[in-house]
Amino acid sequence: VLGLDPSVTSFGICIAPKDGLEKTFVIKSEALKTGAPRVYDRINRYSAHLDNVMAVIKDLDPELVFIEGYSYGSKGQGMLDLTEFGGLLRAKLLSTFKNIREIAPTSRIKYFTGKGNTAFDKFSQIVAVKYSRIFDSSDETDAFVLAQMAKAYLGWVPVENKYQLEIKQGIEADVL
Repeated sequence: VLGLDPSVTSFGICIAPKDGLEKTFVIKSEALKTGAPRVYDRINRYSAHLDNVMAVIKDLDPELVFIEGYSYGSKGQGMLDLTEFGGLLRAKLLSTFKNIREIAPTSRIKYFTGKGNTAFDKFSQIVAVKYSRIFDSSDETDAFVLAQMAKAYLGWVPVENKYQLEIKQGIEADVL
């Protein structure tokens, strides 16, 4: 499976085989940190970042891809950039992979904490303890967690509590 935490500056990726150790990556794009007012410049920057991401994942054949959905409570230029980049990304993913599910950020957090509004520090601490792994960034953590959720969705690992079951059923009903 593949867990993706998209960002225009720091894109988290987790490649998780059915049996074996997960590999996590962060694809950084320093050039995207400054706003580009012209559509041509913005799209070229997003395309270059997308090319870097796809270079890592395009030859994979994951059974399932979980991608973090948009945070609808976010505001500002960063959200506009992420939305533009996200549209290009999703179009490319749909033309490359066959089974993609979008997971709301609150569902990702609730899956491990029981509450969708848990602070990230507490969330990452729970993940670190559960998996005995500390990640270098929130992007890596989020991608890893999405991959774990995908593994549970496919039945590769057990669903452990009522919150996980609730999220899994929501994904199956395609309501997340």
